[in-house]
Amino acid sequence: MKLFIFLPFLLFLISGLNSITAQDNILFLNGRTLTVPCYKIDTEKNVLVFMNKRQKMKALDCEYIFSITDFQGNEKILYKPDSLAIHFLSLKEMKSFISGEQKAFKSYKAPLATGTGFLIGASSPFVLNILYSFLPPAITPSVYELIPVSEKLAIRKCPENRNDKYYILGYREAATSKRVTFVLIGTGVGFAAGIIARIILGTIQRN
Repeated sequence: MKLFIFLPFLLFLISGLNSITAQDNILFLNGRTLTVPCYKIDTEKNVLVFMNKRQKMKALDCEYIFSITDFQGNEKILYKPDSLAIHFLSLKEMKSFISGEQKAFKSYKAPLATGTGFLIGASSPFVLNILYSFLPPAITPSVYELIPVSEKLAIRKCPENRNDKYYILGYREAATSKRVTFVLIGTGVGFAAGIIARIILGTIQRN
């Protein structure tokens, strides 16, 4: 049985494009990373094919990958600056942008946004008809998405990179995305708590 499970993996290794036996780190343009034990690059389709932890073959468009770093620290750059793109960034600028994103993913917190989301979600079942109470929690994350994290806040959080506008831009974009996630969690938990509280209060009042 194990032989059949690992057969695709063996075929993958000998397929001839680019295979590695050690852990390699894929860095995406959005600042996220993914560690894989083995990969190959299909140059014709411009995709990176790898085997995940469940031993399933997956494919990623190289367009969204900045680089791949092997276990020895050697970095292979896949990012290709496109001067025709609307938001053209050079290799150096993109690297700064990604560094800013990674800083936000690691350190940015939004307790106020989370708390606001929770209050909106929890109060909706009491303020609105139960059939429409889901609307404020559903809309709130979208509203926060339209309001990016301010440049002043980003500079305050990253004073050492205050003069690197691409680093600050990356921090703001990732922080905004992370804040939306916090709000989404807050509204979801709050809404669930509000529904439960309303049901309990309704039961008590009927008795």
